[in-house]
Amino acid sequence: MHSEILIQKYLRLIRQGITDYRWFLYYLQRQKLEPLDRARIASLISCFLPHECVTAAKHYQDDITHFRADGIRLLEDWLPESEALKIREHLLGRPCFDPDRFDKPGFYDPEAAHASCLHSYYRIGDILDCPQILKLANHPRILSIINSSFGCKPTISLIQAWWLRHGFDQYENQNNLYFKYPNSYHRDIDDWSEARLFIYLTDVDENSGPHSYIRKTQQYPTFDDDNKFSVTPKQLEISGFPVAENLINIVGQPGTAWLMNTMGFHRARIPIQRHRLLLCITYTLFPQPFAPARPVVNCSTDNDLDPYINRVYVKQSRTLQKGKFYVDWSKSESFEIPYAQPNRALRLRYHD
Repeated sequence: MHSEILIQKYLRLIRQGITDYRWFLYYLQRQKLEPLDRARIASLISCFLPHECVTAAKHYQDDITHFRADGIRLLEDWLPESEALKIREHLLGRPCFDPDRFDKPGFYDPEAAHASCLHSYYRIGDILDCPQILKLANHPRILSIINSSFGCKPTISLIQAWWLRHGFDQYENQNNLYFKYPNSYHRDIDDWSEARLFIYLTDVDENSGPHSYIRKTQQYPTFDDDNKFSVTPKQLEISGFPVAENLINIVGQPGTAWLMNTMGFHRARIPIQRHRLLLCITYTLFPQPFAPARPVVNCSTDNDLDPYINRVYVKQSRTLQKGKFYVDWSKSESFEIPYAQPNRALRLRYHD
């Protein structure tokens, strides 16, 4: 029986890789897990991808230096609280959904969610219906740091916004690894190079699920055990890594933002008093299979959006009226919930 399940699994993976090249690239890069080996391969690949993302890198040299050294850069005084609150207000007028329980209805207020809901996501069309989000994703400061880190233009491969709820039914989530192993920190292995921009849209303190990151672990060797994607601070300490001086918990008001190398060990702590709303934008070398297969935003060409960087989500057209920008709700991808995939478990093992 076990062998039959494995055969079915591998046949499904082969079928995915044949029908969608993004899955092939995704599984291919997961065959090499050592950070230094991955960095060398990523550097080689970057030589064949478009360059000259932005020309403002010299203005953000301090950001670039810290990001390379620590694997994370807090973006202080970047996004005003008032702007973050506008995004939150926009999202609160749209429903969000539990990606693990499709039989449950969507909801607008996290207090109205069903008891078992731990994470709830907004649909991509509802997120991109707020043009400000793409402007933030393409901010020169962000692209300068990532372009310098990747050595080439990045691809905006995933845009998400989700609630992390407190007071969820613990029994219903007893097999959720995020809840089951509260001391485990993980890496995201989605592409050869990957960075994420996070923005708090609610007030976050020590009791509302702050993001936790262990600096300088983005090149730390993989542990030789059954689970090469996660580690506990205790394991790192035993191996000689100075956890205490590198572990940071990010708290702050709406608009608190940071850029993170996903190879560094990280996690979201479990909220115990308040819900947390977060906007996340992922940058990689190649398009991700978790994103829409076709762009969901149509816009005119008179904008500052780089067609290559934004190609996953945005289609620019010379035939559209000047200044035109809209979500194409006729496309099924506009209604998709992130990670609504047959193998979404690969990505929902742990959470940020």
